[in-house]
Amino acid sequence: MARLRTAFLLVLLSSASAWADNPTWQPLFDLDDLFPSYILSTATARAPNPPPNYIGDPFGLVGAEVKTDSPSTKIRVRIELDQIADQTDFETTLPNPGTYRIYPKIRYRYQRLAMVRQPETVNASMGSSMKTIRQLTASCGKP
Repeated sequence: MARLRTAFLLVLLSSASAWADNPTWQPLFDLDDLFPSYILSTATARAPNPPPNYIGDPFGLVGAEVKTDSPSTKIRVRIELDQIADQTDFETTLPNPGTYRIYPKIRYRYQRLAMVRQPETVNASMGSSMKTIRQLTASCGKP
């Protein structure tokens, strides 16, 4: 019987980290265009108090909207903006089920942005991965 309990506990512990039940995400671009003047002027501005479902840069323009049905969903967002920013990776844990807006602090190339004098095309790519961390408890005792 002790072996059966031990095997049961090992199965519980090995399944403690599972993929989120039904996560979805979509990219967010708050403005139709990225304006270098806006990015430069908000780089050192004081941040307002964001709502509880808003995570990251309060002046963020590029991010992701994430919906999850599971608590403790760990998410990683990667954003690449060719020519004007270095690759940006951001990880956080979403504490409760719901919809979140995640805006990583983009690692802009500020000197490059200051040199922009006319509109340019910039390629953007985004990626996301999510995992749910489940807290499982079990007790073994004599009946």
